[in-house]
Amino acid sequence: MGFIFDKNHVVDCIVILFLSLFGGAARAALTSPREKSLGMIISSLIVAGFAGILSWQVLTYFDFPQQAQAAGAGIAGLLGDDLLRGIMSMAEKFRKDPLGTINDFRRGAKEEKDGRG
Repeated sequence: MGFIFDKNHVVDCIVILFLSLFGGAARAALTSPREKSLGMIISSLIVAGFAGILSWQVLTYFDFPQQAQAAGAGIAGLLGDDLLRGIMSMAEKFRKDPLGTINDFRRGAKEEKDGRG
């Protein structure tokens, strides 16, 4: 019995993880020196890796070229904290009022379509 992944897939995973972590390191480098701590840097790298791998999986599913997948993973690594905070706030709003959240989302999409948004 062989490995679950072939060598090329493992190399792709390592490269994507590196780009994601590099995006997270860039984010940590952009923060003000007063906010920097070892814990903040480690958490930034963990969130960046998580966001980069998720974005890579989504882009792979939609059959984007490898260059776009790599760029998406790096950008998601850089913006990972913001992306996950936005998703978590939407999830919290949805948990409190599922139907209201769906109606607000649909109403906002309709207003944008009509040119009012």
